[in-house]
Amino acid sequence: MRRSIGILLVVMAAAGVCTGGNPEGWATVGSTSFSSAIVVQNMSNETAHVQITYPTPCDPTTPDYQVTLEPWACSTVNVNDVQPGPWLGAAVVTSDMPIIAQRSMVWSDPRSCVQKAAGTHGVHEPATMWYLPEGNTWGGFDTSIVIQNVNDAPVNVAPTFITDVSKHPGPTVTVEPFTTSAIHVKETLPDWSSFSTALISSGPVIAQATMMWSNGRSTQDILGVQAPSTMWYLAEGSTSGGFETWYAIQNPNTESVTVSVDFYSSDGQVPGPTVVVDPMARKTVYAADSLPDTFGFSAVVTASAPVVACQTTTWDGHHGASVMPGVPAPSPQWAFVDSSNAHGRSTWFSVWNVGDETADVSITYQPVDGSRQDGTALALDPYGSKSVSLSGFTPSGFTGSVVITSDVPVVAVQGTAWQCGDDTHRDVQFGVWEGSTTWYLPAVPSEPPLWMSTEQPAPGPDLSDRDGDGVPDDEDYCPDWPGDPSTNGC
Repeated sequence: MRRSIGILLVVMAAAGVCTGGNPEGWATVGSTSFSSAIVVQNMSNETAHVQITYPTPCDPTTPDYQVTLEPWACSTVNVNDVQPGPWLGAAVVTSDMPIIAQRSMVWSDPRSCVQKAAGTHGVHEPATMWYLPEGNTWGGFDTSIVIQNVNDAPVNVAPTFITDVSKHPGPTVTVEPFTTSAIHVKETLPDWSSFSTALISSGPVIAQATMMWSNGRSTQDILGVQAPSTMWYLAEGSTSGGFETWYAIQNPNTESVTVSVDFYSSDGQVPGPTVVVDPMARKTVYAADSLPDTFGFSAVVTASAPVVACQTTTWDGHHGASVMPGVPAPSPQWAFVDSSNAHGRSTWFSVWNVGDETADVSITYQPVDGSRQDGTALALDPYGSKSVSLSGFTPSGFTGSVVITSDVPVVAVQGTAWQCGDDTHRDVQFGVWEGSTTWYLPAVPSEPPLWMSTEQPAPGPDLSDRDGDGVPDDEDYCPDWPGDPSTNGC
């Protein structure tokens, strides 16, 4: 895998996605403006009464904020206002009706022409096993595993870092009740271009990988996967126009697993490779080997035993990238609570019919006032896919939610792109396929994290050749294992 595989850019909505503009609660560190918020979306035809709690050792249960949501309405709660003072912990969101909850953290870079973001949907419950499929500590990149203990007793957490050629036990940490702890991967696995993490704890926790680069100005949070699966669906890959797409497959089992990757493009199904992944190991599949010079394809990963799969797409000479864990099954409903075509953003939706029946798809949208309005309809042939632009069925400057429904289960993703100077930002993410009355949101800060104000020197060239393949590491796209010099070490 190319060393830039960990350069991850995520385009999430601004913290004011449901209220428009920059909300109160913004903070400034140097030339960086910062806001952290929780977005809640009512997914029912009934009024929802929502409570948000920031558990602390002194008071783990008293709600800190309450909001009433009309049917299909959404609201933004600024963490900076509700939880004053330094705070980095979990948030627990409960409701009497099914909702979706998401944590959103946004900031502007010194050029003030783009809002960058790190955000994630929550989980319905904590777990004792977590799988984090991608990380990077190469050059100027850094990865931390952030663990939230939402229990009333301490828990011990032990990670294992897995590369394509080896595995490395990480440090065991004790996380006190209702607190947060972070494992700095570089201390165990320095200068490694790509790895997965398997994490086991003595009690239920929430785990995510936080990856940062560019002196802390770019970051992505990747929420862990609680359960491996024998099927994974991944959409919106590309190997044309400077794009490259890779699939990381993590085997958490004690036996080898046989994995097949099959592709679906506008030309139909294209069989991909079949690989054997050793126990507690991972392998990477390069899409261009099977599908060169192709835009907008999808992939199905099928395994003989449960595995974890994710997709990483790079562009702009490997300076930009987006990572997306797969989904284990299609669904008749997908919700995206952070959709926008405002502030220079371009947003689109791709819907993929993964079955042998025609799919009738409806796309609706909810503006700020919560009114649910029809957007567009699609008819998808068996195994076919279509993409539609948000601007094609919403007014200019729209910010709100989009819900996609189908009469048969489908796979749907949202893509967002915008330009800032010479930089192109692009992200593709799955939505949420079901609401819940309980959400746990990890690592919700009320003040700018330390890395936002920490200046780190830009990494200089490294001319070593640690895998011994004759390609200097600063030119080697796969510096951690030997490769062919004619393909830059891969």
